[in-house]
Amino acid sequence: MANYIVTYYLPNDGDKEACLEAALKSYGKYWHFQPTVWIIETDQAGNEIMNNLVPCVDSDDSIFVGELTQDVQWFGTTNLYADSNLSLE
Repeated sequence: MANYIVTYYLPNDGDKEACLEAALKSYGKYWHFQPTVWIIETDQAGNEIMNNLVPCVDSDDSIFVGELTQDVQWFGTTNLYADSNLSLE
């Protein structure tokens, strides 16, 4: 299993964010870190994750998927986006 960071930009949201949220939560272990930033745990490769998310968006949207390493740092995270069941330890 690996941890991946997923970020996205949706200039014209519509129902796309709800679709992405459902797709990301379907991975089981996730952290909704910031409004458009998620961390998920999965045994899928980055391209498989991307293939699962692309049906939720349009050609004017963007998605980034990247594998995280053990050296992960953050500052200033509040409980505002503490929708999580993932441990990064």
